[in-house]
Amino acid sequence: MQTLGFLRGGLAAGRLKPGDLARRIQAGDITAKEAGDIMKQSREAPIVRYTRSLPLEEFLSVWDLANDREQDLLRPTLLSKRHLIANLPAGERAAMAMRFNAAIEAKAKAPYLSRQQ
Repeated sequence: MQTLGFLRGGLAAGRLKPGDLARRIQAGDITAKEAGDIMKQSREAPIVRYTRSLPLEEFLSVWDLANDREQDLLRPTLLSKRHLIANLPAGERAAMAMRFNAAIEAKAKAPYLSRQQ
């Protein structure tokens, strides 16, 4: 059986269609949940998919290196990680909250030009 990542990549690249996933469900190769996950992930930017499961500190390290466009893509994931601050040891919460808030409030360094200009 091919890996889920292979199927996700094939779908994202257009080599596979949703009907191909349906046939794999019927054949018992993948579950309906896996097919749904593949469909959802194939529409996501790779940077979002790769960073979603990172701990908050590592995610913020990626955020710090991301360009403006990448930060726009990552912002919903950043916001979804806000609750993780409460899970940190008490001594780390304040510093991480400050770092998190700085990331939220960060303004684009320079707006990128639209392709229409």
